[in-house]
This record gives sequence, structure tokens and C-alpha cells, in this order.
Amino acid sequence: MKTRVLLVFAVVIGLVSAAGAETRAEAVPKEWVDPATGHRVVRLSELPGSVSFYFHQNAYTPEGDKLLISTPRGLETVDLATRELNVVVDRESLRLGGSSGLEMGRKTRQVYYTVRGDDGLVLRATNVDTRETRDLVRLPSGASFNSINADETLAFGSIRDFVPGQSRGSRSGPRQMRLFTANLATGEITTFHESTDWLNHLQCSPTDPTFGLFCHEGSWHELDRVWTIRFGEEEAQLMHRREIPYEIAGHEFFGADGEWVWYDLQTPRASQFWIAGVNVKTGERRRYEVDRKEWSVHYNVSRDGTLFAGDGGGPESVANQTPLPEKRRLHPPGNGQWIYLFRPPEELVDATVSGEPAVSGTMTAERLVDLSSHDYDLEPNVTFTPDGKWVVFRSDMHGPRHVYAVSVEREELPQAEVEDRPRLVLIGDSTVKNGSGKGDGGLWGWGQVLAEHFDADRIDVENRALGGRSSRTYLTEGLWQKSLERLRPGDYVIMQFGHNDGGSMFAGERPRASIKGNGDEAVDGVVEQTGKAETVHSYGWYLRRYINDAKEAGATPIVVSPVPRDRWEDGKVLRADADYGLWAKQAAEQAGAVFLDLNELIARRYEGIGEAEVGEQLFTADDWTHTTRAGALVNAVVLVDGLRSVENCELADFLQEQN
Repeated sequence: MKTRVLLVFAVVIGLVSAAGAETRAEAVPKEWVDPATGHRVVRLSELPGSVSFYFHQNAYTPEGDKLLISTPRGLETVDLATRELNVVVDRESLRLGGSSGLEMGRKTRQVYYTVRGDDGLVLRATNVDTRETRDLVRLPSGASFNSINADETLAFGSIRDFVPGQSRGSRSGPRQMRLFTANLATGEITTFHESTDWLNHLQCSPTDPTFGLFCHEGSWHELDRVWTIRFGEEEAQLMHRREIPYEIAGHEFFGADGEWVWYDLQTPRASQFWIAGVNVKTGERRRYEVDRKEWSVHYNVSRDGTLFAGDGGGPESVANQTPLPEKRRLHPPGNGQWIYLFRPPEELVDATVSGEPAVSGTMTAERLVDLSSHDYDLEPNVTFTPDGKWVVFRSDMHGPRHVYAVSVEREELPQAEVEDRPRLVLIGDSTVKNGSGKGDGGLWGWGQVLAEHFDADRIDVENRALGGRSSRTYLTEGLWQKSLERLRPGDYVIMQFGHNDGGSMFAGERPRASIKGNGDEAVDGVVEQTGKAETVHSYGWYLRRYINDAKEAGATPIVVSPVPRDRWEDGKVLRADADYGLWAKQAAEQAGAVFLDLNELIARRYEGIGEAEVGEQLFTADDWTHTTRAGALVNAVVLVDGLRSVENCELADFLQEQN
């Protein structure tokens, strides 16, 4: 009997894994309308692992017909009219380094980049149409190429002179740096502006061949960051002088006209947010206020200067912290995870910026793309296509990294196409979504594979669970509010909590406990970590809150008991039928929600497979709570079978045909 069970288990895992691999390959859509914004999004890249350039690197041909991106094949052009991709530079020929070492020329159709030669770095140019390639300049020791000037006669970069014994990759210790230009016709190297500051983010003016922009890198609130310089001159010009403690200015970039330098301004850090600009010819200054929830790590401006775009910020962003010197994370979060479009105000008032006269107003923001599933360890960045009709960005919102473009204009689609397709929202802890949702450490939650069982043409599945959260902290950290904002009539919510509801209520680093049980009692206290007063309720109270909120939004709530751990006694899996599993059932019954005893159903499935095989195949040796991908697949299958067995469960109608 045991052999037969194991054989069936192996076949099921093999079939589901094969189907899952095929589904994941097709899971990244090619084109869709974001249901939260009504803006059309297209995927420009073909291969997972593709990215667009850093926000201030020019990636567009002079005629504006092609975009350069980096892919596992190398540098590829995207035809912006047909979306056809062509390899320009093979991967093995590239030496890429973050925000430097790569740029498209603004006069000719050449891409400039560095390769490692026998005697150091060589600056190379390749025509993006013919692939004709030329070696141009051998760079000095310690040099980094950053940008090409407006008429493509000079390369602009920096040289770091290393202290004897200092590692060449070191970012600490003393610095001795110089700026340089390299004449592309003669190879002549001209150095200037010696500095002990960290010179970084070098950029050439898009219109003036002898003018550049750079920053002083470091702790932004401790230095004046934004500088311009005339090539060959020693003195640089400060573009923004900080006036108050903890004020910061940075992530600077040129406008397309070369006259304006724009930057992120915060007065002070994490308190008030602006996009600020200074005209390098007239000294005119502007600042546009941005709401905290719309602040972005990087901004950019359209070529005609009428629109700005931003890439939002993740949970660790400056917009999700209190101002210095406290620097405490906000609860609920204050940041926004979207691609944003900003329209400058028509009415401006007098102000003072950098101690000088300026005009000021407030941006009008519009959400373009929902990045709630994006891991902000990958910075999306944003650039406008030359015609101003699309905003290009990079994202892992569907798992692998890809390059996308979103339409600036909102689609005027039939209402049914934008809103009628329902969504299934998953909320819970790391057993639903582990880590970033990409199999971190080989661990997976069942929610990460659940979408493979649903008809993607008829329903969207959004896994909004987050590791480490309890029924209480998913609410108090604002995660439920963000999920609730996504719900429309006809949607569904599956909730699973309990694994993190024990422990401390107010003390220690992770005060996340709820009161055990399903009653209406409450405890008042002060959270030691944040100093914030809070009323803590029971586990069942929080579930009833989610159920009632979902119902008010017109969604159907489904409560599932927490999945069992790999804990056994006398050949039986330990159940949660006397605590969180029981309380989840009671809360669902009291609030009138569908209940699925996932804890019991999975426990039975594990016992059918056998203790040894479950431990070896579905869990790791070091973790009895979080499953492997095989374990997540089994748990998801059990959940799906459970949905099919529940009477009058309309969500089951959206499942793919049973195989």
C-alpha cells in the first residue's frame, strides 16, 4: 500500500511540476490593462533577467525609434513601433557596472561601452543597426567611463587613484579622484577637478558638448550633492545648498533641453517631499511638492518638459520612515508602490529654495502601474520614450525581471474589459508567500503556486501575503488597507493566519501576538519598539474584521485554517484543531464566511504520504514550518480540492478543468 501511495505522490508531483514550469513560462503576460489604473502595460523584453538602463543613462537612438536594454543575450534594441528585438552587442563582449559604463549617443546611432583589453579598459562603440564596432580610447588605470557628450566627441568619466594597499573594490577609506574627458578622435585624456570627495553619477548635458553634471556620493544629509562643471575647468558649481538640518537633495538628472537640472528634494529628509529644478543658464528655480505616498526613488521628465514620472518606493524606502534623527518605520506604511505620472501645477507661488528665490506648487499625481508585487531590491527606474507616449521601467512583479512600458494615456476601454474580471486576493503569512515570493532559500508558500490552478483569462490571483505577519500586524502595519483598496464587488479573499500570533504583545523586537481565542476582549498597552499605544484584540476578532471589511467591499471572504507543520506524534501530524484551526472556524461561522479546514485536509494528505517522505520531500531538514516547492504544490492541490468540495463555493468555478 505504501509503495502505491508513494508512486501516486511521485506522479502527481511530476505532473504538477511540469505543468507549473510551463505555466510559469507563460505566466508573465505580454500585454494587459492594469485593472487598478486603466493604463495599458506591454512587456518589451523576451528573456527573464532583462533590465532597462539606470534612469539618467540615455538608452534611445537620436531618432527615437529604438530603445536599448540589457538581456541575458547582451545589449538588444527594441523597435518602439514593432517591438522587435535585435542583439547589438553579445553578452560576452560587455563589461557592465551599475549606473555607468554604457550610453547611447545623441547624435549618431552608436552605443558606447567599455571592454577589458590586455592593458586595461577600452572604450568601444557599436552601430545599433549594422553592428559595426570600433575601439576608440584606452582608458587610464582606475578610470570609469560614464557618459558621452552631446556631439559625441568626448567621453566623460572619473579616475580614482588608489591608496597603496587599498582594495580596488573598496568603498571605504580615503579617496583621491579626478574627472576626465577622453577625445574620441585622438584618444587624448584630459583630467581636471581633483577631489577627495566621492565623485559619482557623471552625466553629460544632452545639448552642450562641454558641460556635465555629477554628484558627491555619501550620506545625503551630510553633504551637498548636486554639482555641474565645464569640462576642463577645476571649479564646479553647486546646484543646491542645504539650508536646514537633515535636508537632502539628490538623484539629479538633466532635462532634455539641457537647461534644467532636476533632483529629489526633502526638507528635511522623510518629512516634506519635492521635485526641484534649477536652470543652469538663468539660475531660475522651481519646486513641486509630492505627497509622501507618491514619493519615488527616481524621477524623470518628458522631452517637452510637461510631464514627470516616478517609480515609487518599497517598504524600506525613505518615505516609509520618520524624519531623522529618529528614522523609525511607519505603521501603517507611508510609501506607495506604483509607477506614477506627475503633472506640474499651473499656479505657482513664491518660495525660497537653496537660499534663493523660487516658485513652488503641488504636483498632480496619477497611478500608472500597480507594483505591490514588485520587490524593490530591484529599482524600477523610469524613462519617457522620446514621443512622450510611454514610460519604460523594469520590474519583477511577475517573478522574473523584465522590461515594460506603460501608456501615458489611460485606455478608454469598455468598463467590462477594465473591471469585470474578478480577482482573488490572498492574505496571510510566510506559509502563503515566503520571502520575496521567488523561492528564497528554496522555501515556498502555497499561494506562490496557487495561480497555476486558476483560469488566468477569467480571474486574477494576487498574493498579498507577507512573511512574519500575524492576524494583528497584517492589519496594524497597513497591509490589509492596501489589500482592501484593491477589492471590488465580485472579488474573493482567502485568508490564513495563526503561525505568528503567539509570543509577545508589546515587548521585544517582534511584538505581534494577538489574544488567544475568538472573544471580544482587548488589552491596551504601548509597543516597546515604536512607543505607540495600541489596543490588541483576539485572533478571532481580527479574522472577523477582515471578513466584514471584505463583505463591505462586495468581495467573498474565505477563511482557511493554518497549514500544519512537519510535526508528528505516533505517526500522526499534530493538528491545530484545539487552537488556531478551531478559532478560525468559529470566526468564519460567526461572521458568515466560507471556511476550509486546510489544517486537517493537509494533515491527512501528509499521513497518506508518510512521515519520512514528507520530511525529505516537502520540507527541509532545518525548517518544519515552511515548505519546499514540492510541499507548496501539494498544499495548493489540497486547497484546490477543498474548494471544489465546499458547497456553493463560487470561487471553484474559476478553477481550470481537473486533470
